[in-house]
Amino acid sequence: MKTRLALLVVWVALLLVACGPATSPPPTDEGISRLTPTPAPGEEATPGKGGEESKGLLLVYERSGGIAGVQQVYEIHADGRVVTKDDRQAASTTIQMDAASVKDLVMAIERAGFFDLKETYLPINKCCDRMTYRITVYRNGVGKSVTTMDGVENLPESLVQVQTALAAFLQKATPTQ
Repeated sequence: MKTRLALLVVWVALLLVACGPATSPPPTDEGISRLTPTPAPGEEATPGKGGEESKGLLLVYERSGGIAGVQQVYEIHADGRVVTKDDRQAASTTIQMDAASVKDLVMAIERAGFFDLKETYLPINKCCDRMTYRITVYRNGVGKSVTTMDGVENLPESLVQVQTALAAFLQKATPTQ
């Protein structure tokens, strides 16, 4: 009887430890993703250094974190190409969307007030398997990035509109698996 009680106590203690808070540090702005957006073949532009629009890169959307440690990058180009990089897949995937759909997305993002947003919107508590999102939009050859996470209270309506427009676009651009 004492052995069973001791095993039960050990089992409960292990269960409580396993359910405890995550001890990994919160993501930093520099380390949001192990996957770095790279120019398409033949493109020499470096994100943030100018020239992206001339090379066709209009938007980069990065998702990282969560319980599975997801690392995804979506590059959206003016010609309608959507290049997806995922750390769970060896190669990137390219989907061809209508260039007009990309233009509509960028216009919706601009109308929502993306370029007036702050650089970061982070929750007070950054722990516990939250997803981190970074959206970089290129205008006149210069990129502007906004980073946020799940759990932000009072997220600006303009950022919610940007996320909604981007999610709707990517849902059309992402093949079902």
